[in-house]
Amino acid sequence: DRNTHNLKVAGSNPAPATTFRMYQAYILTNRSGRTYIGISVDPSTRLAQHNTGLSKWTRGKGPWVLNWTSKPMSLGEARKLENLLKWQKGGMGLEKLKALHGS
Repeated sequence: DRNTHNLKVAGSNPAPATTFRMYQAYILTNRSGRTYIGISVDPSTRLAQHNTGLSKWTRGKGPWVLNWTSKPMSLGEARKLENLLKWQKGGMGLEKLKALHGS
């Protein structure tokens, strides 16, 4: 049927348009040298959330400083990088990953 894919046909229910969001991995540090690694669409806004206690894992351990952000990438790529960074946390591999993926 010709009208099967015609979005203007009465009664058709097309899927909503999706936007492609870019994510960044980020690294926060605090005065005592603790490190937190995460991903966000907006690392600066996320930093504010960490510093106001909205994140369970960083609450009461701040103030946090945004130490590093990656280049923008897809969610899947950002999650993979986040896991790699967490795996290398405290090792020399972390500096290599930051150099490769930094913005």
